[in-house]
Amino acid sequence: MMRKHFKLCLAVLIVVCLVFGCESSMASAAEIGDNGSPPEDDVIGRPLYTEDTRPNFPVFNSMEGEENFLSIIGSDGAITQSGGEALELKLNQEYEVRISYCNDGVPTGIPTYANANDAKVRVEFPFTITSERELTTMITASNSQPETVSATMILVASEPMSLEVIRGTTRIVNNNPTNNDLLSYEELFGDGALIGTNSMIGIVLYGPENAGYVTFKFRTLPLDQSAIESVVTDRPIESVVVTPEPKVAEKGPKMTSLIIALGGVLALTAAAWLAYFFYQCRSGGNAQD
Repeated sequence: MMRKHFKLCLAVLIVVCLVFGCESSMASAAEIGDNGSPPEDDVIGRPLYTEDTRPNFPVFNSMEGEENFLSIIGSDGAITQSGGEALELKLNQEYEVRISYCNDGVPTGIPTYANANDAKVRVEFPFTITSERELTTMITASNSQPETVSATMILVASEPMSLEVIRGTTRIVNNNPTNNDLLSYEELFGDGALIGTNSMIGIVLYGPENAGYVTFKFRTLPLDQSAIESVVTDRPIESVVVTPEPKVAEKGPKMTSLIIALGGVLALTAAAWLAYFFYQCRSGGNAQD
C-alpha cells in the first residue's frame, strides 16, 4: 500500500513539473511572437509601366521615373530626392517635405474601375537624430496593385538634433477641389491620412490631371543632453512619438493565468497526497509498535 501511494505522489509531481515547463515554453514563444514584426511588402521590385503599357487598374507612382516620389527642399531651395544621395541636415534650418502621388491606371470599360479607394499617405518620421536616420513615406489604397508603394530618404546629422514638424503645414496640393486641404497630423504620422481628388475621403481619380503631392515642413533644433541620453539606438524619444503602439494580444496572459491556476491545484493535490502518505507511514509504524 505504501509503495502504491508513493508511485501516485511521484506521478502527480511529474505532471506538475511538465505543466510548469510547458508554461515557460509558451511564455517564451509568446514573447517571440510579440517582439517579432510582420514582413514588409516587397515594393522595391514592383513593375514600372510606360505610356503603352498603362494598367487598367489603380496603381500609384508606377510609371517609369515616378518610383522616387519623395523629395525635400532646403531653406536654400536645394532639392534632394529619394533614391539618390543622403540629405545632410543643418541645425536651426527649415525643410519642406513633398510626397508626390499619381494614380497611373487607365480604365477599359467602366470609367470608375481605375479610381483608387481608401487612398492614404503615411509618414515614418524620425523626430530625433544623433547621426543617421531614415524618413519613409508610403502611399496605399485598398484596390491598388500593389497596395502600397514607398520611398525612403536617408537623413544625416553632424550633431544630435530634434526634428520638429511645424503644425498647420500638413497639406495636400493639387489642381482639384481638395487643393490646400489640411491633413491630420496624428493620422499622417500614425496609420495614414486619407487623401482625395474631390473630397478627402480616399478616392483618387486616375490620370495626371488628378495628380498632386502631400507636403509638410519641419525645423531642426538642438537636442539637449538629457534628450540624447534617452535616445536608445537612435530611436525617437517616447514623448514625441505619435505612432500608436501595437496592441498586445490578450490570449497570452489569459492562457498563462489558466496554466498557473492549474499548476497550483496540482501542487496542492501533490502536497495533500504526500501528507496522507506520511500519515499512513506513521500510522503503519505505530500499529507495528
